[in-house]
Amino acid sequence: MNLVTFSTRYLVVFLNVIFWAGVAAEAQQPLPTPAVNASKLPNPADDTPKPDAVGELPPAHSLLHVPGSSAPKPAFPATKLFSESIDTPFHSEYGHHKPQYDLWDALPVAAYSSGTWLERGFWYAEADALILNRIYSRDSQIFGFDESIFTKRYLWLREGRPGADGGVRFTLGRFLFRDQENRDHAAEFTVASAGDWTQHNVVTSKEDHGLFVNPFLSLGNPNFDGASEMSVRYSSRFNSFELNYRLKNRMRKDQMVLKPDGEWYRRASPTLTREYLIGLRFFDLSERFDWKAEEILLAPNPVDDGEYLITTHNNLFGFQMGTGHALDTGRWSLSALAKGGIFVNDATAHQRFAFTPTRSPDVNFAYRQSEDEMSFIGEFALRGRWHLRPNLSLRAAYEVLLVTSLAIAPHQVTFIPTASTFATTGESFYQGASFGLEGYW
Repeated sequence: MNLVTFSTRYLVVFLNVIFWAGVAAEAQQPLPTPAVNASKLPNPADDTPKPDAVGELPPAHSLLHVPGSSAPKPAFPATKLFSESIDTPFHSEYGHHKPQYDLWDALPVAAYSSGTWLERGFWYAEADALILNRIYSRDSQIFGFDESIFTKRYLWLREGRPGADGGVRFTLGRFLFRDQENRDHAAEFTVASAGDWTQHNVVTSKEDHGLFVNPFLSLGNPNFDGASEMSVRYSSRFNSFELNYRLKNRMRKDQMVLKPDGEWYRRASPTLTREYLIGLRFFDLSERFDWKAEEILLAPNPVDDGEYLITTHNNLFGFQMGTGHALDTGRWSLSALAKGGIFVNDATAHQRFAFTPTRSPDVNFAYRQSEDEMSFIGEFALRGRWHLRPNLSLRAAYEVLLVTSLAIAPHQVTFIPTASTFATTGESFYQGASFGLEGYW
């Protein structure tokens, strides 16, 4: 082998190596990323076709490209639908003859998803009317009694009450963005106000000056013993303010349904969705307890009247988290939601005890108490929705609310002028129903 032949062979090998290395390097280069116009990205308020009825979109042929419109042309000739004869030749807008198609070629166009036309909008609002029953004590609390020979009469607050009362709740939310997993991110503000839960009880002695105070409350201090009539009125109400971040996934891809008239329609696929919530909450529970007595014989001056007034305020602030699961369909949905958190409770109480006319300072008293507690707030709701339109729904729910470590006004009753105890171990339990509307725009 001469030098020329040897060099030629190695030159050929070298050129082949360079060629195939270039091919391999080019194959590994990423495809160019097209420029994206942010204003063209999908969003819940885009101008996609609206359904004629909830749960279904217009006929599939209405989603095909119309000649002369500004919509982009499809990359392939538009196929005909089952509403047309599959044996009839078809001339597309491109001007060429479309061959006959079999059944598999007659598929409808799939351009949109239920995830974009259910709950669509940048803003949403929810308004509910609340009817809640409140329970604050498992046992009745007795304040006074008349135990004459032939009668027994009690002044008390009954367990399992004050009973039911109404309220309102309103939520305003703003869509933020949709992530790659088809989940909506939103921020929302909720305000609720409910009450006034009230109990009122009056007792009159069979004989004059026959009413006495529960000795476990008076402990031998000046009180309302010897009154002819006593009455108590107890009221409670709350206000709630929440700022939450909500994450919720959307429904699956639609089902394609062939109607008897030969047209394809989209129908929402029933989907089990999940949602999560984190946020801040401020909860204010205010109460008032007013105990009055008339014609008190055993007071320092005979036949006096007296009043014992207690007001309490519980200001709870803290962090909460929640989760929920829902079965969503095109027409209705059923969901279960739960949330809760630990809160700092700034509890205060004001007490005032006085006879009429006003007595000496060693008998009348007024003072203020305060204490910080760690409280828990938990909520649960089982909610159903009926979609009147894709962006408007009726809703109803069964709801439960529990608040712990509270200063309950009747629990503060004591006739000791310089009381050092402050009861902050009360609980308030609410259950009932809510009815309302929700809308998106």
